[in-house]
This record gives sequence, structure tokens and C-alpha cells, in this order.
Amino acid sequence: MKRKELEEYIKSEIMEILTESTEEEIENTKELTKSIEDLEKAKKSAGLIDEVDEDDNMDDEEMDKKAAKSAKKSKDSVSTISKKLADNASEMKTVVKKWKSSEEPEKSKHLSRLKELTKIKQELEKLL
Repeated sequence: MKRKELEEYIKSEIMEILTESTEEEIENTKELTKSIEDLEKAKKSAGLIDEVDEDDNMDDEEMDKKAAKSAKKSKDSVSTISKKLADNASEMKTVVKKWKSSEEPEKSKHLSRLKELTKIKQELEKLL
């Protein structure tokens, strides 16, 4: 193999490897973004997220209307809550696997995530 051919081959291999890893990172990012959005929805439906900014500008009558509306919303069916609980459990299993295989800087992030998921799990179990 000539030097020029070898250089071209090495460049093409490097580009191929970098492209594959970039595509994997993009997929992982999309997956994580979706998981975060699902978590936010679960937190809202479980009542773990308070919308303090809106409450500051409301008078008592508006707050009563909002409280009544949210009470109607929070009456999810048992099947919906159990599905959310199952999703939470599967996410916890995934995070535990990542936690076991990770090193210290990431390990603490995974641990804090597990603590959050445990709180959500407890809230969902209370609703059941």
C-alpha cells in the first residue's frame, strides 16, 4: 500500500468512527430529553411541582378556582398511576445499571437521580 493510499484509508476510518459515535450521542441525547420530559409530566401529575410564580399574582378567588381545577385533574385512574409507577421502576433499573458501571463523578449524579426517582415512586404509591 502506498503512503497516500494509507493516509486516505486512515482518514476514512477515523471519519467513519467519529460519525458513528456522534450518531450514538445524538440518539442518547434525544432519549434523555424524552425521559426528562416524561419525568416533568409525572412530577406535575403527582403534584410534586408547585407553580409558585403564578400563585404570587393571584387573588384568593383565582387560587380557589385553580385548586379546584387541579383537584379534578389529580384524580387519575388507577391504571394510569400504575403505568407511571411501572415506567418509574424501569427507569430506576436503568439508572442503577448505569450507577454500577460508572466512576465517581457520574456515580454521584446517578445516585441523586435515584433519590429523585424514589421520591416519585413513593408519591405514586401513595396515590394508589
